[in-house]
Amino acid sequence: NAKGGAIYNASGSTMTIYTGNGTTTISGNTATGDGAEGGAIYNAGTMNITSGGSYLTIKNNTAGATSANQTSSGIATGANSSTTLNAGNTIFYLDDKITSDDTTSALTLRTANTSSGFVYLNNDMTGYTGSVELAGGRIYLGESTSSGVQSADNSSAKFFNATSTSVTAGTIYDTQNG
Repeated sequence: NAKGGAIYNASGSTMTIYTGNGTTTISGNTATGDGAEGGAIYNAGTMNITSGGSYLTIKNNTAGATSANQTSSGIATGANSSTTLNAGNTIFYLDDKITSDDTTSALTLRTANTSSGFVYLNNDMTGYTGSVELAGGRIYLGESTSSGVQSADNSSAKFFNATSTSVTAGTIYDTQNG
């Protein structure tokens, strides 16, 4: 099975990705083969992606059985995995789908505060069925793309099909366009 077109974190492993001070884009990666998932990233263990001071964009990554049937696939999570995306005081644009193998994975979207930390969910995230924690800052559903375009109607952006969702005090979750 092809998992993680750019980054693969095995079960039982811990990986921390620190994006540094410049703008980081994870784009154009592909996972191809039977059971392919996580065009950019596949996490089966514990993964923390933290911004070092600038934007992170995950876009134009795909996965599929063959090159003819690729679909959007930014991050895929395995059973009993834990994934934390910490935007800090910056912006994360999640233009690709986030999915999970089952309901046992945990995903945390974290920002430092509501005035400078933002996470934009710009795709159909219903393929993710684990638990979701919105931990501070502003989380937007389909409001802006990585190109900075404000969308009046982004009907493709959908929230996670989570088994549970928790929201930390002080978090703003904006579903204006979702």
